[in-house]
Amino acid sequence: MGKHDAKQPKLHFEQKRSTRLGELEQGPQAAEGRDLTAEDQDEDLRTLMLQMRSSLRNIDTKLDNLTSQLDSVKAQVSTHETSVRIRNARNELQAVCLLQEDQLKNKQLSTVDM
Repeated sequence: MGKHDAKQPKLHFEQKRSTRLGELEQGPQAAEGRDLTAEDQDEDLRTLMLQMRSSLRNIDTKLDNLTSQLDSVKAQVSTHETSVRIRNARNELQAVCLLQEDQLKNKQLSTVDM
């Protein structure tokens, strides 16, 4: 009998808490017509604080994920910019080489003409 009595208050508390959680989710009008005790109000505050902490953790996790994605995009942009610079430098070098080849050919032709 002693064990059964110990479970009863916990069961009552869980039912009461479940009812209050339902009222919190439905909004203030769900508790209308019923006076809230200080204990109910304290429990409501604790519940809301737990929900807020959970929401903050979720937001923090999402922020970490977004920061990681941003870092990845920055790395991709940096890599792309580097490849563009390399391509531009290669094109400039090819243009200089072609110009020098033309100058060399012209010099050779002018030497042969003499």
